Amino acid sequence: MNEILMTTGASLVTGLATFLFTRKKYISEVQSNDIDNMRNTLRVYIDIVEDNKKRMDLYQKEIERLDNIVVTLREENTDFRKQIADLKIELETYKSR
Repeated sequence: MNEILMTTGASLVTGLATFLFTRKKYISEVQSNDIDNMRNTLRVYIDIVEDNKKRMDLYQKEIERLDNIVVTLREENTDFRKQIADLKIELETYKSR
């Protein structure tokens, strides 16, 4: 009977020790996997941010180009309006003669 208790006790102690050490290793592996997953997710977000920055730079350049066109067209419009006003005055001068 004493042998049975010693064998059972040794088995329980061995099982418990194995469980505790295995559990610690398992938790460590899970944490390592979580860290790897976070790194991969972070890499994806970094790629998205970098892509958005490139797009934003392109759009900013396009906005600047279009702003320059608008300024040029407004200047031309002002010049044309002045020319029209001058031509109207000239026309009225010819009509009144």
